[in-house]
Amino acid sequence: MNAITPTEPKTAELPALKAVPPEDMIVSYEPATGEELWRGRISDVDAAVKTARRAFPSWAAQPLSNRMELVRRFANEVRKDFDKLAETIARETGKPKWEANGEVELVINKVETSIRAFAERTAQRKLD
Repeated sequence: MNAITPTEPKTAELPALKAVPPEDMIVSYEPATGEELWRGRISDVDAAVKTARRAFPSWAAQPLSNRMELVRRFANEVRKDFDKLAETIARETGKPKWEANGEVELVINKVETSIRAFAERTAQRKLD
């Protein structure tokens, strides 16, 4: 199961998910139809957050140019999956597709906006 196609979990995951206690399960339903979109484990979310926290010092120690390149690559990956992400947002939230498109566009634009804002706030007028 992934964020791009949340409705199709890998077959190998199904038995494991069925064995998960209900109190450790998150299930998302499409508001318009009630169709199940995805399911996952709360414990997996907790583990991902812990992993991110452990990785933060290493991320923060990277040179600014490396971090900027990585977030720009992230924006490019979002751009590649624009339609799939917008469709997922629309289905998960019940928003119209045009509004979901705007949310994906905001994520993409936020990268360069943040890099420019950093330069302005730190008196660095020229970045990599």
